[in-house]
Amino acid sequence: MKIKEYLHKYYNKYFDKLIVNNHEITKVTDFSKDVSKNTCFVNLKDSTDDKYINEAIKLGAKTIITSLNFNKEVKEKINIIKVESPKVELARLLKCLYFNKYHKMPITIGVSGTCGKTTVTSLLYETLKNLNKDVLLIGSSGVKSFYGLKETSFITSNTTPSITKIYKYLMMNEMNYDYFVLEVSSQGICESRVLGLEFDYSLITNFNKEHLEYHKTYENYLNSKGRLLLNTKNATVLFKDMEEFDYFYKLSDIKKLTYGYNNANVTIKVLNSTLDETIFLIKYEGNEYLIKTKLISKYNILNITAVFSMLVTIDIPINDIIYVLNKLSQVEGRMNVFEKNGVKIIVDYAHSTLATKEVLEYLNNVKKERIICVFGVGGNRDKEKRSSLGCLVCEYSDIVIFTEDNSRDENVNDIINDLTKDVKKKNFIIETNRKNAIELALNASYKGDIVVILGKGNENKIIGKEVREFSDLKYIMEYVNKYE
Repeated sequence: MKIKEYLHKYYNKYFDKLIVNNHEITKVTDFSKDVSKNTCFVNLKDSTDDKYINEAIKLGAKTIITSLNFNKEVKEKINIIKVESPKVELARLLKCLYFNKYHKMPITIGVSGTCGKTTVTSLLYETLKNLNKDVLLIGSSGVKSFYGLKETSFITSNTTPSITKIYKYLMMNEMNYDYFVLEVSSQGICESRVLGLEFDYSLITNFNKEHLEYHKTYENYLNSKGRLLLNTKNATVLFKDMEEFDYFYKLSDIKKLTYGYNNANVTIKVLNSTLDETIFLIKYEGNEYLIKTKLISKYNILNITAVFSMLVTIDIPINDIIYVLNKLSQVEGRMNVFEKNGVKIIVDYAHSTLATKEVLEYLNNVKKERIICVFGVGGNRDKEKRSSLGCLVCEYSDIVIFTEDNSRDENVNDIINDLTKDVKKKNFIIETNRKNAIELALNASYKGDIVVILGKGNENKIIGKEVREFSDLKYIMEYVNKYE
């Protein structure tokens, strides 16, 4: 695709006088260090510093798109195009370039919600992989690619990466995937990281008042989630029992399938739930389907049912769906259960009020002896919820050890003071070092107890004034396997 071809598509001949080099576009990027010959570089920085533009030119960019005035004289034939919104141009350029070249996108499924996004997207990936579909997953658990019966994976920094990176990952196998599953965060939507992507299907797991430190208001947060549905072409799957169900249901005219415990298209009947196994029925169109799984908790029952609902929606045969759902394994860092010396040890990512309450309520229903909880919250996040979270974990646990999470720019002791200031039930101790806190919990446990470590799941770093390597999941796996 020539640069004039793109510009004429959206601007007719408006920019023709600025085109001094009608070059073939071989790459589009917003990262100056990634520029190579004949690249179109889109400068997203709003700083007046020209260093990124200069670097892009030096590395071979032939077109610069920016919202800034760049008047520096350039010896080479470089197109300097000033536009109102570089983010829009970036999204359009990427789409034009890759669609011109490959003419197709895989069936694209976007999953959003306050809780459950990572588990649902991971389970969707696993089920499609087990059906031998070529599938790409991008989300909190990183990038996973199953293509030509070969699997690769690597970690990414954001739940929803930039649109440039999304296309880069799709291009690993030249867009030849059958399915593309994307975990869509509200922050990713607000920051235009999915701008230009069209979703064939979407799924909303639930909605709760969280992340207000970023969105500022409940309405902003709600509307950010709603934008996913407005950009969905074929159908959406919605959790019927969430408080804001009517908002999402009425938001668009696309086909909808609902799931939940009552009055939904897909309903659930729990037969048996323990720390070792969950057995439940999924009811759909007058038929009942038995699920036996090692995934535990009310949340995972809902997550599995969400996956069932999406697979039905994309026309996977029911018998195949039930077969793969009964083969599901645990998602790393999400309700992972271990056992040592008669003590059940659980590692989970829960850190929001809703998720924390759900986990601890479930454990109270299945416990034999005590619940010992290791808990902390992140710095630079919604401070107003800390006190209620501290009270919550103390109410639902026999012993709580408050510790560090990702304190970021805050002092760990200040965060823990916020957690404990209103706690009436004095059943907690404080150990700011997370590794030591987990050791304390394990050493204090007896046969029949449950030790639950919440907040970080399979994260492998503790982010404070300094970044330290540490993984709850890895530490517990090593502990369980020690001396065995």
